[in-house]
Amino acid sequence: MSTATLTPDAITYVCSTVRERAAIELDASKSYLIEARLAPVARDSGYASIADFLQGVRAKRRPELESRMVEAMTTNETSFFRDIHPFEALRKTLLPEIRERNAARRTLNIWSAACSTGQEIYSVAMHLREHFPELPAWKVQMIGTDLSD
Repeated sequence: MSTATLTPDAITYVCSTVRERAAIELDASKSYLIEARLAPVARDSGYASIADFLQGVRAKRRPELESRMVEAMTTNETSFFRDIHPFEALRKTLLPEIRERNAARRTLNIWSAACSTGQEIYSVAMHLREHFPELPAWKVQMIGTDLSD
């Protein structure tokens, strides 16, 4: 596969498409990342180069290629109890306020976005169980989602 550096126009196209489709901010300073992530996608899609792949995406010859391009730009980092600050905020501020506000209804809905393979939402469940023992009497609904398949 050709590893020639992408043109500024190609980089701009990738950055704007990814921003529009996934709200992921990339800029020209990330061209190394764009090339590194798109190289295997281009190869697996049967293209001789990333530039050829991007031509195919732009020409919309195969509609799924744009989705594959955007998917390649996502960071699929996941781990249990990733980033302690949100859990501290949940325990110290958010849950006490929500508990008070929803005391009569005894319902709690939690959505964890950008949780890749799901460890984050499981971490929230474990955190709730440990720090809020009254919640099993509540109707608790939790969902974890991610842009990436």
